[in-house]
Amino acid sequence: MGGAAAPDVADPIAGRDAGRQPPVQVGLPAALALTRSGPPWDNAVAGLVEGQGSWEALDMTEPGIDPAKRAECWCCGNEYATEDLVRLGCHEEIGLCEACIGWLADRRPGAVRRTIPILATGDVSRAVAHYAALGFETEHWEGGGYGFVMRDGVELLHLGEREGFDPATNTVSCYLHVRDADALYAEWAAAGVDGELVAPFDTDYGLREGSHTDLDGNVVRFGSPITNARGEDGEVLVPADDPLAMAATTATQSGDVDGLRQILDDHPELAIAQIGSPDQARTLLHAATDWPGHFPNVSQTIGLLVDRGADVNARFVGSHAETPLHWAASSDDVEAATALLDAGADIDAPGAVLGGGPPLADAVGFGQWQVARLLVDRGAATRLEDAAALGLLDRLDGQLTADEPPSSDEITGALWSACHAGQRAAAEHLLAHGADLNWLGWDGLTPLDVAAQEGHDELAGFLEARGAKRAGDLSG
Repeated sequence: MGGAAAPDVADPIAGRDAGRQPPVQVGLPAALALTRSGPPWDNAVAGLVEGQGSWEALDMTEPGIDPAKRAECWCCGNEYATEDLVRLGCHEEIGLCEACIGWLADRRPGAVRRTIPILATGDVSRAVAHYAALGFETEHWEGGGYGFVMRDGVELLHLGEREGFDPATNTVSCYLHVRDADALYAEWAAAGVDGELVAPFDTDYGLREGSHTDLDGNVVRFGSPITNARGEDGEVLVPADDPLAMAATTATQSGDVDGLRQILDDHPELAIAQIGSPDQARTLLHAATDWPGHFPNVSQTIGLLVDRGADVNARFVGSHAETPLHWAASSDDVEAATALLDAGADIDAPGAVLGGGPPLADAVGFGQWQVARLLVDRGAATRLEDAAALGLLDRLDGQLTADEPPSSDEITGALWSACHAGQRAAAEHLLAHGADLNWLGWDGLTPLDVAAQEGHDELAGFLEARGAKRAGDLSG
């Protein structure tokens, strides 16, 4: 594997890169079906990026590896820890190091390494100075007539001088995806450069866009995701992949209250926002109570969000309409549920994924007994199956003997819940009122099945003595 051929120095792009070793490009065509594991490849990559002559001149054998665990790269012959080599899916006996993967990927036919627009100009020196005034890093090609424009370490634009160029006939434009279009507009407006600058505005395709037309008629459009789009119900909608939304979610779930506070100071709309799409979205309070729950500093996080205007009863947008309290109930997160209730959460809000009921329905259905008892203690209404699952015999008896008693289906469903929770006394009470001992409930389980599955052996024995059967033993 020799070094790359010398570039044509008449080409300003190749000329600028002459003598530079190309950076490693990680990845191979899908046809190679690579799999990999192991630690990062920093040492090998660094050696290549620095450019130390031809590829053969680099000895990238990793030091300090147990000889018994060494293996040679099939391509360059250097030794690595066995687990650090990438194996070809179609030939497991062939292992390649990261450097050779990059070398091969760069040389596959038709490989596209990058795309950079070339903006025409009648005076490259003027154009370079123009973009430098806008805050870009710029560079002249030493051969003249050509320039390079970078920002934040990314090469964005090339500038090419054309003889007889007329800006009035120029129709070239390019697009910059940025984090905050308004911030970039403010920066460029403060620079006071010539040309035309259009302030950002909200589009109907989810981006907030502005533009700048330079002295050569090139239009540089720039945009960022709309962070204050309004849905039909007036709620703020932020795309799930918006960097700010992602940062706020990470701070919420990592317990970084100070970090979240700073984000909300700078972007207060995130406290009330639905994060996602019109078809599926949630709030940061949902993020604070998401499965598996029990995130660090969750009560402080919830308090901060509520103080900043978050709706404690906000609904999930999608296949159900659960509130954050439903989510806390589903993960048995007592701290989060308490904070939500203290902030005014509706304890009986409908919308549970299990039958559209209140948070208690989720707690009981998913066997989250600590939050279930918290909700009852805080005044949640109890259905027959809730009373059965929690062993609340007075409430159970009161509903069974009411003027309008529950239906036989409700009594049978309550028996299943009692067996799920291991409540023998409640199970006996419901059987005495005609509950079906062998009803197939959630997940196709009978009361006996669910009692045994949950480890309620004494109750399972009681049920078997009464003639209970497993689902597999029931005849069609």
